[in-house]
Amino acid sequence: MHQQFGYTVSYKKAWTTKQKALEMTFGSWEQSYSYLPVWLTTAQHFVPGTIVKYKTLSSMEEGDDDPPRVILSRVFWVFNPYIEDFKYCKPLVQVDGTFLTGKYRGTLLTVIRQDGSRNNFPRAFAIFESETKEAWMGFLHYLRRYVTPQPNLGIISDR
Repeated sequence: MHQQFGYTVSYKKAWTTKQKALEMTFGSWEQSYSYLPVWLTTAQHFVPGTIVKYKTLSSMEEGDDDPPRVILSRVFWVFNPYIEDFKYCKPLVQVDGTFLTGKYRGTLLTVIRQDGSRNNFPRAFAIFESETKEAWMGFLHYLRRYVTPQPNLGIISDR
């Protein structure tokens, strides 16, 4: 901007403009967040056998006449081809988590499997409110129930 127009943009102004451009392109945080259940339902429709489990909370302010807001608390999903593919991978699961940044916080957990050629593939996904014992227990429950029912499965994690 300085070279082309002779104007120096402050950091705050550049950041605010970037945020507005992102919202114009991708929608607001609220819009994007509300699309997740729709996207997951669509995935279940077009990829039969896809597993989606989520938990919601209801939020209502005192004295508020608006209907209660539904808040997505936890979500776990795995596509059916990934479930079928598990039987051809090593009996080893790698689980890693990363913190979500932005308006909505939480932890994204990903299950990674390795095939016979040592190629790593993401296989199952979950978003939880934080990396707590309860969140991990819920995640491992879904993983065992819907994805990896075979015995003697090794799990590698940094938890």
